[in-house]
Amino acid sequence: MYAVIADRDGLLWVGTKTGLNRFDPKTETWTRYLNNPKDSHSLGANWVYAVVEDKDGDIWLGTVEGGLNKFDKKSETFTRYLNDPAKPNSLSNNTIHTIFVDSVGRLWLGRKNGTKAVGLEWFDKKSESFTRYTSDPNNPKSLSSDAVVFVFEDRVGTLWIAHVTGQIDKFDKAKPKFKSYQNEVNNPNSVPPGFVIPLLEDSEGMIWIGTYPSGVTRYDKRTNTFTRLKTDPTNPNSFEADVYTPALYETKDGKIWIGSAGKGGSISILDKATLKATKVYTPDVNKKGGFAAVSQVNQIAEDKQDPNIIWVTATQGPLQKLNRQTNTFTQYRHDPKNKNSLNNESIRWMYQDKEGMLWLATTGGGLDKFDPQTETFTHHQFNLKYPTTISNNSTSFVYEAKDGLFWIATSTGFDKFDHKTGKVIKRYDDLVTAITNSPYAVVDLLVTNLQFVVLPDPAKVAEALDEAALPPIEELTMLYNLAKSGKTRQILKWTTQFEQSQVKYKPFVNKLQELAKQFQDKAIMALLEQYIKSDS
Repeated sequence: MYAVIADRDGLLWVGTKTGLNRFDPKTETWTRYLNNPKDSHSLGANWVYAVVEDKDGDIWLGTVEGGLNKFDKKSETFTRYLNDPAKPNSLSNNTIHTIFVDSVGRLWLGRKNGTKAVGLEWFDKKSESFTRYTSDPNNPKSLSSDAVVFVFEDRVGTLWIAHVTGQIDKFDKAKPKFKSYQNEVNNPNSVPPGFVIPLLEDSEGMIWIGTYPSGVTRYDKRTNTFTRLKTDPTNPNSFEADVYTPALYETKDGKIWIGSAGKGGSISILDKATLKATKVYTPDVNKKGGFAAVSQVNQIAEDKQDPNIIWVTATQGPLQKLNRQTNTFTQYRHDPKNKNSLNNESIRWMYQDKEGMLWLATTGGGLDKFDPQTETFTHHQFNLKYPTTISNNSTSFVYEAKDGLFWIATSTGFDKFDHKTGKVIKRYDDLVTAITNSPYAVVDLLVTNLQFVVLPDPAKVAEALDEAALPPIEELTMLYNLAKSGKTRQILKWTTQFEQSQVKYKPFVNKLQELAKQFQDKAIMALLEQYIKSDS
């Protein structure tokens, strides 16, 4: 699997090496699109590396040797944009590894090493022409390198381009020109060497850049300067600079928290003004209430109900709670003799729900629920005899949908989970069968392979599946006939009653309720008609 998106219609699009796959949660069916050499309107190539949806709802695909493809949902046909040597404004190369849609709707295309023509280019939908940007050693305002890793747009619309070579470009779309930032051996405040992985824009617009394995650098847009965080050799408790930093987090009080790997891991709290650590937590086996050693810190999160509590998860380490008032840690470990202890000490994802409970997705230990008040864990694991258990004990994320139901990603599919009853409502196991891989991508894959893996947004994927919850066809038909007769008040009454009794239909009911309040009979009929037709 190379890309997963959920579009505005609630459909999932999955790009693989063996075609494009579309999952319709309403009908729970898959449709696979493949290249047909005899049909110029079929998919350009079966290897689909990138999938995005633009502001107009169009689906765009980056393929390997099949060009840029646009999918027409109505005709279910593809339009290919290919390289034409006779046309300088055509696509520069028929292999595309990443697509980024900016705030004004432009499509930015990038490629990794290994293609004949690499670099960055943007596509103008109106003129259907491409503008190319490549590296030119004789032009300091050109792209730094042709090996583009990813494109990031900050809150003011500036594009940042990260390269495999470690350089970072700032692109002024109005000019247009590139400002290149790269590591300078004799300049400690230049961009650090290494591969850019975590990137955080804080509440003041500062950009914090984590690199692998060279630590953290802050970029100040006001002064156009980079400042690399340094280790103070005179202070044994200072921030450890040149290490891998997979976790960057800003708390409500404006503090920047950094989670690092190596030497048992560490957590640093930074003062933005001085860029010095006000506190560094490192492992200390002799100190009661100290930070426990881990292989690397994965997540740092402020408790939603108590800002004095910070939760920390790690690879190969316990769940840890920091009390900021007492400055002490509490560790919650796996204890084989205690069934209410943490089930697995490899936590890949942590989520805190509206009631304050922590949900931990683990590698091999299933899904754990932690109650901070009783300090006990409840385990949710796969059991072959019971179809209401999770589909696999290797889990990667937990997401709470608007209706209060959870979506859990496992190594064999997505599970729709009722956290109140502790039971799975439905397993979407065929997701893996269709894409011949896991339904999620791991950030480590991006780091180790240095390739373009588009990570699915858990919230969008889960919401897309959640949108599939529709009332029975008999109810839809009844509502359609009421709208046809102009009985909007009855529809409004129905939505109020149905919303209270059937929570799982809430997204659909809310949509219908908005239209009924405005007496939009025709709009209601159009909405219902598409669902009735799809069911027939």
